[in-house]
Amino acid sequence: MSTKRVPADTELARRLAQTTLALVDTPSESRNELAICEAVAAMLDTRLPSLFHDDSLVYVPERRPATPLVVFAGHLDTVPPQGNIPGRLSEGSVHGLGASDMKGALAVMIHLVQWLDSEQPETKIDPAFLFFAREELPIDASPITGLLEASADLRASDLVVILEPTSNAIQLGCLGNLNADVTYSGTSSHSARPWLGDNAIHAAIKGLQGVASSPARQVSVEGLEFFEVVSVTGIEGGIARNVIPDEVVCHVNYRYAPNRSPARAETALQDLVGDASSLDIIGNAPPARVATDSKLVDKLRVASSAPIEPKQAWTNVAEFSAAGIDAINFGPGAPEYAHRSDELVEIEALTKCFTSLQRFITSQ
Repeated sequence: MSTKRVPADTELARRLAQTTLALVDTPSESRNELAICEAVAAMLDTRLPSLFHDDSLVYVPERRPATPLVVFAGHLDTVPPQGNIPGRLSEGSVHGLGASDMKGALAVMIHLVQWLDSEQPETKIDPAFLFFAREELPIDASPITGLLEASADLRASDLVVILEPTSNAIQLGCLGNLNADVTYSGTSSHSARPWLGDNAIHAAIKGLQGVASSPARQVSVEGLEFFEVVSVTGIEGGIARNVIPDEVVCHVNYRYAPNRSPARAETALQDLVGDASSLDIIGNAPPARVATDSKLVDKLRVASSAPIEPKQAWTNVAEFSAAGIDAINFGPGAPEYAHRSDELVEIEALTKCFTSLQRFITSQ
């Protein structure tokens, strides 16, 4: 299979770049996705969505017997702006809010739909498209569970390809994401007579030694190497400069490998935090299955010549995995540019992603 690089001055590259720029210039901070929903629907005016639900759009083709259904998915929202709207085209890239994460990917999806409509190619899969809201918020704000309940087609998916930034690598699985508040209690007293109290900050320092000394733990799952990591990401405590504090609350974030269940992750974290007064789970987003045995994933690998990598983060693939649907990440954005003030996506990466997915959709 040819791996020839697509020049950034081709007509395809120009159209992908212009669509990405138009999407960048359509504000869509989380919970404000209606305008970009309307913009995407206008770009796909030859198709009617099979479902418009919760500021999200689903496009499903007429199903064919014994033909696998593959859903290409991307989120519509961005993090808050950092002086990076409007966007611009410069030095072979589209610059601006969401360019990498993931409006460039949305542009790829839009042009795939337009290509399917205009060229009517012979396809070996039934390609569906999902544009969804609120990915940049905690999992309890995600619309994915509701969309699965509302759409029998989504529930029947054989594979979901979420076009999150991966630099055009195929990333399998994802880490679980456990957030907890750990409380250490003591007894307040005057700081001139600390022996009359019990310093909760000192208790926290001792109790968190297990977390602070815990190295990144390498875990092999289906031949891919994930790293389990645990970090203290916030501490609140103290009453006044001359008072021994009676309570400290520490926020702990634990990213755990796909072979560990959410319940086992909570037990492991409890073991790390010592004699804490309480451990309150704020959220526990499960990991995703590592779908190395999927024939469709292997077909995408061949069509794209993409490397296979572990997903060292949490993404919405986990929500589909929890519903028994294989899901992976494969997208044109570069992870290192996501959420930055100088966010960008290379135009050549857009064309590479588009042509890879073209081959995937039409190859035997």
